[in-house]
Amino acid sequence: MGRYRDAFESSKFAGKRPPCHFEPPATDEQISAAETELGLTLPEPLRQLYQEFDGVWWGKKPPAETETETWIVLPTRLLRHAKDYIARLWYAGDIAGWSEEFAKSVVYAMPEHGASFWFMTDSGGWGIPTGLVGKWDHDGDAWNPSWPLERYLAHWGSG
Repeated sequence: MGRYRDAFESSKFAGKRPPCHFEPPATDEQISAAETELGLTLPEPLRQLYQEFDGVWWGKKPPAETETETWIVLPTRLLRHAKDYIARLWYAGDIAGWSEEFAKSVVYAMPEHGASFWFMTDSGGWGIPTGLVGKWDHDGDAWNPSWPLERYLAHWGSG
């Protein structure tokens, strides 16, 4: 296993959730393609995660191609889709500088189809320090810079 999968497995709560599935590692070409589509470099922790596995999801069958909610970590092939989806929902009107900050971020989880999402940035988007996870949640409109990627995975692994 590896650093990020170990973090997830460290808190896995058997029987509390459907089975979890790790996708095979992303290739350098897949990571580069995702960066090109996003127009930015993946933050180093996300790059390392994708080198371990290219997405992790809950359930008994793989999600449909554009399904995002069952993914704990979106695969590289869905990163641009997620960003475009959230953009259509939220920042068309550039709410309080949204588009400038959002453009710096890599959204890698959408547990509520864009109504909340987890992201990382190496460019200081929304004041999130490098290497930490940010969360946006429609219930409080809060940016929560607090966790390293390992803690995020342990949180999801705990069910």
